[in-house]
Amino acid sequence: SELKVTYTVLAAKRPVETTTKDVGSGGLRFVVKESLPVGARLQAEVSLPSGMRIPFTAEVVSSTEYKLSHTMQREQSYEVGIRFVQISPADRDALRRYVASNL
Repeated sequence: SELKVTYTVLAAKRPVETTTKDVGSGGLRFVVKESLPVGARLQAEVSLPSGMRIPFTAEVVSSTEYKLSHTMQREQSYEVGIRFVQISPADRDALRRYVASNL
């Protein structure tokens, strides 16, 4: 299921909101309109359906271009994979429980 993610590229200081495409206890994937360079660090937060917000620092490990089709126009987007660099053990456990209950 999709979760709301808000992230800021540490060099940019401009928050961006999107939804997850895939979630795991080691990281997640989401789609954005701008490419994020591999190696970029993000300060981010994911919101669980319970309302719990999980803050973390992550590193971009992949950024792949693909096209989304919306009626007649095509929109350029990027699928970005990130791995958690800093996340509290309690928050990682809450995310692991969420993932296990949504398989």
